[in-house]
This record gives sequence, C-alpha cells and structure tokens, in this order.
Amino acid sequence: KLRLSFSIGAIMELFNALNEYAKGNVNKEVYTHSLNILLKLLSPFAPHISEELWHQLGNKSFISLEQWPKAEESKIDELAEF
Repeated sequence: KLRLSFSIGAIMELFNALNEYAKGNVNKEVYTHSLNILLKLLSPFAPHISEELWHQLGNKSFISLEQWPKAEESKIDELAEF
C-alpha cells in the first residue's frame, strides 16, 4: 500500500524540527543542507513549489534531476530519537 499521508506527515515533522532548530544558534551549513534534503523529499508531492524553493536556496540544477537522499546509518543516534 502507498500511504502518502504517512509520507507527508514525516516530511512535516522534519519541517517542524528544522523550524525549532532555526530558533536557536544555527549552523548555516547544516541548516541549508537539511533544507535541501527536505525539498528533495517534498518534490514528488509538490514539484512546482519545491523547484522554486530549490532555486531560492541558490541551487542551479533542477531538483528533479538530483540524487535521492540516502540515510547515513553511522549518523543515526538511536538515543536521540524522540
């Protein structure tokens, strides 16, 4: 089954976490990298707005031609999961 609502919900959770992160002392490189990943994940659901935001972040390529993000297992901290 394709459960698109679960996908959108997870993307919204990431967006909310990034908003909370942005309220503090932000590492701009980490924040921009995270926004780029968020937009890649959002692009299948909202391609036009994702493309526009992608270019506003300074990216020159098309988001639809970018590599899909891969999880880096070594960076996952099970204790930090909430």
